[in-house]
Amino acid sequence: MATLSTAPSTRVAHLLAVAQAEFSAHGYDHVSIDGIARAASVSKETIYRHFTDKRALFEAAIESLRAEFSMRVAETAGSDTVADEEAVARIVRLIYDSANVGGYLSATWLSVASMRFFPDLAERLHDEGLRRIEPIRAALAARAAALGIAGDVLPAHAGDLGAMAVEGTRTIMGWPPLEGAERDAHARAVAHLFLHGCATDAPSPPLAPSFPAPEQGAAPLPPPAPRADHIALLMATARRHFDAHGYRGASLDAIGVEARVGRGTLYRHFDGKAGLFEAVMLDEAHAVAAELAATLPALAPNEEPAVVLSGFAAAAGAVLAGPRSVALHRIVIAEARRAPRLARQVHAATRLPAMLPLTDYLAAGAVTGRFRLNDADWHARQFLTLAGEGNRPLTRRAQASPDERARTARRAVATFLSGYTAALG
Repeated sequence: MATLSTAPSTRVAHLLAVAQAEFSAHGYDHVSIDGIARAASVSKETIYRHFTDKRALFEAAIESLRAEFSMRVAETAGSDTVADEEAVARIVRLIYDSANVGGYLSATWLSVASMRFFPDLAERLHDEGLRRIEPIRAALAARAAALGIAGDVLPAHAGDLGAMAVEGTRTIMGWPPLEGAERDAHARAVAHLFLHGCATDAPSPPLAPSFPAPEQGAAPLPPPAPRADHIALLMATARRHFDAHGYRGASLDAIGVEARVGRGTLYRHFDGKAGLFEAVMLDEAHAVAAELAATLPALAPNEEPAVVLSGFAAAAGAVLAGPRSVALHRIVIAEARRAPRLARQVHAATRLPAMLPLTDYLAAGAVTGRFRLNDADWHARQFLTLAGEGNRPLTRRAQASPDERARTARRAVATFLSGYTAALG
């Protein structure tokens, strides 16, 4: 099999480019060696001369994507870079662009989407991902040292910046990308929030970016009405099959046999596998939302923001990065290229119980002078991104321990209020 330790031959580079495009467009499960061979205008035998099987080609394609990103990071945040606001904005723009035109975040999407097939690979890529942003961590450490601020800048701090740049799972869950000047405004706003926070002693922030209005159907649907027992059984059965086999691998016949429901009933209620998958995933999204709503503490307006937000971050992170939410997001993200509208609905529905009170709390605090911000909705999304660690829980096999979640909550609140240097331990 070809490796990427040396520059690949022209033919291998061509195969990798085609494989990257095919896997990035459709995901691992929906791509075959036959399809890649046709797209590359080569025979299957040619592919097998260089790669032992589809997984080997898949791994090489991801490695190539991440190597390209690493090179761009090194150029943007090199060893002599001190992360002032302009430099951090350039880093954010690089990460955001990579998320939307291929590169690192395409590899992240593929890692999440293939978690069911290759958990060992996804976990390795998770660990490698933090190492690949070492130049960013070093630039942040150089800034802290120049300011005379003690404390270790960890890979997790650089990971937080990356998560804020792409707003966690939002970018890989079907939301349309920002264009041109909007990307620049987003990059400047992220850089400012990450460096200074939004507490009253923070410098006055630039305008937060104005995101395009969500596409029709992006908002979460209302909770489903109660279902008849046989339909509830069918959906519970389908949920297990989708979890075990993915969308493509799940069989309607097998689901129907186990649930004792005929194809006629299935098509009458759901119009096929796509409709059944959507209904099951939205039901599960509402279950996660109900868990979140039952867990979140009230946001007391008269208490210190650090105290109020600490409890909120811990509760939100425990649910959004918890096992039920992670399992749901992995399944839906794997199908986000095929069903972006569903992915957006799941993303919105699972966060709505936190977004509504948090946005109101931040907006009221901006009026009374507790916060310096001009777009409470954007800042609320960023806070939830920090509390949930962005995409990182989706590529970890092990759940975070209570101590790890507590550290994440403390880091999220400190960064959000006063910038990353306030989160240094």
